[in-house]
Amino acid sequence: MAAPRDWADTATYGRPGGVPFDFGGSLGQGVPGMTWLEAKLAIAERRLELDDTQRARFSHDLLRALSVLESEGLVHGDLSPNNLIVDPRAPLDQPSAYLIDFDAFAVPGEAGPIAVLSVAEGGSFGTEGYAPPELFARYEEGRDDRPIAPYSDRFGRDMLLLEWLA
Repeated sequence: MAAPRDWADTATYGRPGGVPFDFGGSLGQGVPGMTWLEAKLAIAERRLELDDTQRARFSHDLLRALSVLESEGLVHGDLSPNNLIVDPRAPLDQPSAYLIDFDAFAVPGEAGPIAVLSVAEGGSFGTEGYAPPELFARYEEGRDDRPIAPYSDRFGRDMLLLEWLA
């Protein structure tokens, strides 16, 4: 389901007017539900109520997805409420949580270890509050002198689990 259906690249198709750089994008199948950020807002506004069973199901689905990624050597790199779709109405035979937005992911290449970029080079280490605080502190102190692998998946996972289960 996550494999792109189509790919477009401005180097091939041309850039939109006023955009001075190339970029690519993919078209994929949408998943049902809303971002966890939208769900949290709906809960705060009393438009959505989640019971313990739904929260446990979200947690189970997130842990399953992350264990599959980790077993293949993949790192999402930006686990946050905007990058997780939840579907409180999902049938029991369908997932209730989906990871999306893999633009910060890392995968080991055939040539060796994971290639990473420093933040100054455009690398990512996650979303504040869902990535290890020391990465933000290091960047804010100007100590961006080494590549930062997006190793914050476990921290982001734990923050999301705390929101669901605590």
